[in-house]
Amino acid sequence: MIKQLEKKLDENPFEHLSNAAFEIILNEIIALRLKPGMKLNISKLSQQLNLSRTPIREALNKLCDIGYVNKFDYKQGYYVYKFQISDMEQIFQARSMIECKAAYLCAQMKICHNIDKLKKLADTDYTNNYSNFELMEDIDYEFHKLIVMSSGNMYLMDFYSRIENKIKLYKKINLHNLLNNYEPELEKLSTQHRSIVNSIILNMPELAQREMFNHINESFSALAYSYKDLY
Repeated sequence: MIKQLEKKLDENPFEHLSNAAFEIILNEIIALRLKPGMKLNISKLSQQLNLSRTPIREALNKLCDIGYVNKFDYKQGYYVYKFQISDMEQIFQARSMIECKAAYLCAQMKICHNIDKLKKLADTDYTNNYSNFELMEDIDYEFHKLIVMSSGNMYLMDFYSRIENKIKLYKKINLHNLLNNYEPELEKLSTQHRSIVNSIILNMPELAQREMFNHINESFSALAYSYKDLY
């Protein structure tokens, strides 16, 4: 971990230490080097990063705020969020209900709001961005959120915002999984995104809904299969 910290500080000498610790610990969780349910030892993390306990504690509190780390009333310490296949499945089911309907509504519009931006995001070639995980993550997340925001349905937007942190969590893990184990599958992301956008442009609601359903379902299947040994 110390090498990761040194690299971050070389890139940005003014980086706040708690922010740097936050990003490094987050990456360790996503890569499953810090296992689900594991108790996080502040002293050990301080030694591994050669930092005082204060920025480590601040980083862990930030991770608690976004759902990657848990802190319980009935026991001391911080714990890596314990992924449950049932929770993952329910989040993907909720995503499917919201995003499939949003895609349907977008395709019903004569001209969908933000269609040019959606097309630009869908045309992004993931294979040219293997080295930039954060960029890939941002593009994928923005694409899906923009479809919901473009649907014109404020209740879909509200429901989506309620599970947004969990969506981000599983998207991060899924992209990391594909990048490290199934690179060819990354090419399918762009293809599937383009299929969804083309269905919207052609004003084909049922097709847009079906394309979105297949896309989300494939993502869940790949993630569940890859991490089945965790459950």
